[in-house]
Amino acid sequence: MKDNIFWLLLIFASVYILGNIGTGSLSTFDEAIYANISRNIVKTGDWLVMRQGEKLWFDKPPLYMWCTAVFYKIFGVSEFSTRLTSGILGVASVLLLYLFGKKLADKMTGLLSALILLAFPHYIHFSKMGMMDVPVAFFTLLTLYLFWLGAQKEKYLFYSGAILCVSYLLKGFAAFLPLLVIIVYAVLSKDIRLVLRRQFLLGTAVAFSVIFIWHLAQFLLTGPAALKGYFGFHIFQRATSVLEGHKGGLDYYIRVIFKKNMPWSIMIFASVFYAAYGCFKDRDKRLVFLLSWVLVTLFLYSAVRTKLQWYIMPIYPALALLSAFLLKRFLTKKLLYVALIVILAGMLAQIPLSWAFKLEYTPDIKKVSALGMELHKAGNDIYMISGNDSEIFYYDFTRELDKSVYQSLISQGKKEIYCIILPDIFKEKKEEYNFDYEPIYESERTLFYKITFKDRK
Repeated sequence: MKDNIFWLLLIFASVYILGNIGTGSLSTFDEAIYANISRNIVKTGDWLVMRQGEKLWFDKPPLYMWCTAVFYKIFGVSEFSTRLTSGILGVASVLLLYLFGKKLADKMTGLLSALILLAFPHYIHFSKMGMMDVPVAFFTLLTLYLFWLGAQKEKYLFYSGAILCVSYLLKGFAAFLPLLVIIVYAVLSKDIRLVLRRQFLLGTAVAFSVIFIWHLAQFLLTGPAALKGYFGFHIFQRATSVLEGHKGGLDYYIRVIFKKNMPWSIMIFASVFYAAYGCFKDRDKRLVFLLSWVLVTLFLYSAVRTKLQWYIMPIYPALALLSAFLLKRFLTKKLLYVALIVILAGMLAQIPLSWAFKLEYTPDIKKVSALGMELHKAGNDIYMISGNDSEIFYYDFTRELDKSVYQSLISQGKKEIYCIILPDIFKEKKEEYNFDYEPIYESERTLFYKITFKDRK
């Protein structure tokens, strides 16, 4: 491709997103969960049945964990390889958005939209995390881009429909967001024939066939628990009830977009109002398409009862494109170059100043891991009591201390061990196992002690 802007964007976006993804420590929520499941794939060699520890895991389809497991095999287990799938697709989103902006308008629109997406702190932060939401945003963007191309060349409609299966294997029902956007757009633009074209229907049929085969395989391998766990709990209950306290009102995601994307928030919301005006005044199909994307995403995720700030990632490519359209509409050519400089300056300022580049979630756990690993290499067994997901990731060299292990240690006459304990259960376990302790490291999140079992009377 002879497009210097594309290649410059590739270099810039790669450095901007991938430059620090190997720093810090994993979060205790989804990032560490997916990392542990991916590492289990590498350990067991079982690529079809996902496991969290010894338990079967049906929360999500396997594609993201497969990608991470491949990177573990290539680069080893680390923060970098844990986050690489999301980082690569974050970069790919920027490049694809540039191409989409070029197709919708011109090179300047494409460049503006790509840089604006890179500037959104919320999107960039989750591009740097080992989670599924930026990858879902990429496949949403890809599906809609291919559909837009398909309006002129019908073969792209097949790819637009077929790619839904890849998105589904990544994060389940989130894959159907672009399908809803397409239907709403077809209705609003009074061109419902677009979604009824043979190529699009054939591609969608292929996607649903692959999805069916995956679930059939899970049913044959693990029984009804796979379908009950995934569809019953993680689809139906997540949509109809609040899980794990993650709740919010109908304005939840509007507030998230505004708060998480300062100082760009005013531009974002101004662009949506401009698009609404343009739809009614000029009947611009491009704005109808992008506004359908924004409104369907907001409506769908706001309707789901369980709310998490990172769910909204698929909306950001559309908001970046709308922001580019807004700037192109109201700025002269010279001022557009000034806008590019301002965006680039803001992006560079974000590197040291913005929360988006801070990836340190569990530094104390990582520090204890380093201390424990040194002791383990010296020939000491390290035990752990009731670790959470990030602890399981970092304390892979430990053994779980439960009742049976405790009885075995006592019967062997073992008096002293090294043990990592969660602070909120320390008092209970101290009474249960009757030990004295010598602190090695203490924090609000984790305790690392050399413990001495006392004789029971």
